[in-house]
Formats: sequence, C-alpha cells, structure tokens
Amino acid sequence: MDALDHGLARLKEDFPLSLRLIKEIHQVLLHRAGGSDKQPEEFRRSQNWIGGDRPGRAVFVPPPPEQVMGCMGELENFLHDKPQRMPVLVKAALAHVQFETIHPFLDGNGRVGRLLIALLLCEEGVLNEPLLYLSLYLKAHRQRYYDLLQKVRLEGDWEAWLEFFLAGVRETAASAVDTAKRLADMFNAH
Repeated sequence: MDALDHGLARLKEDFPLSLRLIKEIHQVLLHRAGGSDKQPEEFRRSQNWIGGDRPGRAVFVPPPPEQVMGCMGELENFLHDKPQRMPVLVKAALAHVQFETIHPFLDGNGRVGRLLIALLLCEEGVLNEPLLYLSLYLKAHRQRYYDLLQKVRLEGDWEAWLEFFLAGVRETAASAVDTAKRLADMFNAH
C-alpha cells in the first residue's frame, strides 16, 4: 500500500504518471518488500525472463536491456495520449500489457504493473481513490491472465485480452458496489 499511497500523493501534487513516477513507485515497493538487491528505481541492465531456468527455456523473454528505455519511453508517450487519446479503460488495459511485456525491472514488475492500472484510472479522473483495484481479479484468474498476455505477445490477440480485462473491471466494480450497499445497510440498521 505504501507504493500506491506514494503514487497517489504524487498525482495529487500534479506530478504526471511518468517513467520517473513508475521508478519511484518501484523503489517504495522494493524498499517495503526488502528487495534492495534488485536495483530499486532502476530499469534492468541485464536480461530477465519468466519461467524456466534460462532464456532458452523460458515461457517469455522480454526485450533485451538495451531496448528497455526506448520501450518505456514509448509507453510513457502512450500514457500521455501520444499519438492519440483513447477510451480510458482500453488505455489502462493496453498500458498494462505493454508494461508487463517490457518487464523493465529485475523484480516487482507484476506489482508495479497492477498499480499502474489503478494510478492511471485515478490520474484520468475516472476514480478519486483507487477503489477499483484489479489485483484480486487477476490473481483469481491467474492462469487465464498469463495465457492472454502471452496470446497478445505471440498472436496479437488484443480482443480476447480486452474482453478479459473489461470483464474484470465489471466484476470488481460490481463487488465494490455490493460492499458499499452492505455497509450502508449496516449503518442504517444501527
């Protein structure tokens, strides 16, 4: 929560959702999780991979370290509506896939990538507070989530990813509304 709180505080100071803020969030996250040996607040300078004991056996290998800064620069442009503006939920879905595909840090990419969704929705004014946090949905559907990320990477199947992401938004929002109603009912009963 410290990393999310830090990001929200910076956004309230009119600091833009940017590479610098993403690095700050990463630093707070790793500091809290005891990952000071994983280059907090720095984009990776070595190759990483997901699954397997080396890149040749990995499930996924992100771009090499010398391409990370360029890829992240493109992501930052996208976050700032360059080349064009798009619907916010679609933007959040696409930005998340891009971040996870770049995998810019040695550790904490999944956590930062999920925080990125909440921060983007807050920065865009869709939410005043991060009440729509999709982490539980993504964890509950972990294998489908991983499979769809991979289908985007290998087959360009953005539509299936967007359907999954938007279903998660709907489910998470409905759960939040139900919780708010139950709390209001409890308040009224007491």
